[in-house]
Amino acid sequence: MIQEQSTISAFQSILTSFKFERTMSLSEEFAQKRFHKKMETPNPSRQQERKDLCWSSWKAFDEGLPSQFGILPGNWYRARLKAHEALRRFRIGDVSITDGSEFTSTRGLNSLESKLARSSLDITRGAVDLFTDLTCSHRGLKVMIRKRYLRRVIKLGLCAKSIDRFLWKEIKAKNPGFSPQEVVREVWRAKVVFTTKFVEGSRFSTVPKNNEKDRPINIEPLGNILVQRAIGNGIRSLLSEEFGIDLDNDALKHRYLVATKIATLDLKDASDSVTLALCKFLFPRWFFDLLMQARSPLILGPDHMYHDVKKISSMGNGFTFELMTLIIACLGRVHDPSFSVFGDDIIVSNDRAAGVISDLEAVGFVINKEKSFVNSEFRESCGANFLDGYGYIESFDFKFPKTIHDCVTIFNKSQRLAIVYPSFVRLRDNLLRAIPLALRGARDFFLETEVARGPLDDELLSGWFKTGFPSKGVSPEISYPVNFDHYLTQFKVDSHIDLDETARFFYAYEFKSDLASDTISHLRPKIHWAKYLMYLHGGRKVKDVIRDSGAWVKVLSIELGQSVYRWKDLVQAIHSSNRPSEHFCLGD
Repeated sequence: MIQEQSTISAFQSILTSFKFERTMSLSEEFAQKRFHKKMETPNPSRQQERKDLCWSSWKAFDEGLPSQFGILPGNWYRARLKAHEALRRFRIGDVSITDGSEFTSTRGLNSLESKLARSSLDITRGAVDLFTDLTCSHRGLKVMIRKRYLRRVIKLGLCAKSIDRFLWKEIKAKNPGFSPQEVVREVWRAKVVFTTKFVEGSRFSTVPKNNEKDRPINIEPLGNILVQRAIGNGIRSLLSEEFGIDLDNDALKHRYLVATKIATLDLKDASDSVTLALCKFLFPRWFFDLLMQARSPLILGPDHMYHDVKKISSMGNGFTFELMTLIIACLGRVHDPSFSVFGDDIIVSNDRAAGVISDLEAVGFVINKEKSFVNSEFRESCGANFLDGYGYIESFDFKFPKTIHDCVTIFNKSQRLAIVYPSFVRLRDNLLRAIPLALRGARDFFLETEVARGPLDDELLSGWFKTGFPSKGVSPEISYPVNFDHYLTQFKVDSHIDLDETARFFYAYEFKSDLASDTISHLRPKIHWAKYLMYLHGGRKVKDVIRDSGAWVKVLSIELGQSVYRWKDLVQAIHSSNRPSEHFCLGD
């Protein structure tokens, strides 16, 4: 642990004071500016000030949004026609349960098991009918409602069967024309209402962006977020079928498209700019009503008061991203058949860009001029940056390191950029000197050879300090930073296999999460029903983790040729005559 703490401190000192040599290369200058943009020592003394500023800015922006429109540009009426035609084939999508927070703070208990069994199950009144239908058609959610209902009934000392009979008679008496199926549905709705907690809307929160600003986010009630995600998944399918926009993969598509002569546009606060007025104008009444039922009509501010909002939703809502993409896609395809959008990342032909910008601004969207490029040699979209005459510009965000894993990713970023830009060699070497020999890990050939058309995969930047090793003939303390000859000797005795003399030990890092409950194999249905559903959903035993709670721990690993393995997995695999685990394997 002492090695890790000294490494973190050394990295913090080097990174906050580092200055690059001047360069004549535009691409290298871009990478340097991006390094400095977010590298700053955190200032916790301004935390409350940033939150207050974020709230006041968010509220002022919302109050400035238009409540209604006059006559809009003609292209919006054509976009409305496209939206109406496409939405004829809309269907609410599958249920997906995220690991995000909820209106009532979960304190990190965000696993699927926690959502099912421990959440307060908040919901707005408008979303009850949608949530009722959703839970009726989903086995896991139906079990959740039943278990919660029985638990509460028993707690009150009541008889569940007697209540069921009473509800059936009451609903049938008040609605004599109801079919048996309709009565069953109303009985179920009564149980949903009995087990949920009504709230008025979402809760305003923030996440740090830098020392000057926080980023706003709305924390939605769990019942609403489940309905919103189902609607979002339905829009996602619709975008794929009607517009050929695949939100699961089109970020990669955009990274390739920036290499062509196109315009790339970016919007400021795009998710907060989709007004109720625009949705009411653009969509069929039934679809607008669906969105209104699922959204949170009010937001609980830091002043502990609820406020009305003019936007349809913010980040944190389960359909915000998909809905924003749908709106912009409907407009964009009126202008350009090859128009592509991923959230608020827009790609359009240069000659149609001005018209798209004008129409977007007419309904309250704000173009981010610093990140929008029309008829430009430089273009960026979905994290990819391209410069004519040079190609893809590689760069990374560098943030102040707080954990040993932060240091790992920062070093590996500098290692990658040192291959591309001379000015990053000195940064890499300074950081390398701060890494103890025992923590220096194996080379990563993929990191050295991967052609980057956007952000590199997190797995390439994580794991271990990918320092590389000198060739044979250098001093043993450098070639073997972690000298565990006794492990190799014992391994040879136990397995009768003599590993190559170039095998090298080093430490990798894994995050060991704190658990809300034990991971068990023998489940008791009445007690472990939520854990069983979590296992079933994952297709295996899944840990009931507490989000963002835990520690980064060392994992002894070994380099064999160009492959890397956990040592314990290698030993276990050899002893069981199976192929070694490839969790850390980089290729054979």
